Amino acid sequence: MRKEFEKEILNIIDEKIQDEELKKDLKKDLVKHLLALELVEHSWLQKNWRPLVMISFAGMIVYNYVFSSIFGFTPMEIPNEVFQVIKVGLGFYVTGRTVEKIMALKGR
Repeated sequence: MRKEFEKEILNIIDEKIQDEELKKDLKKDLVKHLLALELVEHSWLQKNWRPLVMISFAGMIVYNYVFSSIFGFTPMEIPNEVFQVIKVGLGFYVTGRTVEKIMALKGR
C-alpha cells in the first residue's frame, strides 16, 4: 500500500511540477518523510513483545512459588537454565526501562 501511495505521489509531482529543481527537491523530501514514517510506525506486537515475555516469565514464577504453595497446585518444573534466562531477562528488562526513563527525563 505504501509503495502504491509513493508511486502515485511521485507521478503527481512529475505531472504537475514543471521546475526540475523543485521536482527533485519535492521527491527527495517525500522519500525522506515516508522513510521517517516507516521508522516510527510499528504494530502493537512489535511494541509490546518484551513486556509480554516478561509478564509470562513473572507469571511462571508467581505460579510456581505463590499459587502452587497456597492452592496446592503442582509446580511447573523450570530447568535451571531457563530460570537463569528468566533472572537475566528480568534484570536487563528492569534496568533497561529504568535507563530509558532516566534518559527521557534528562532530555526534557
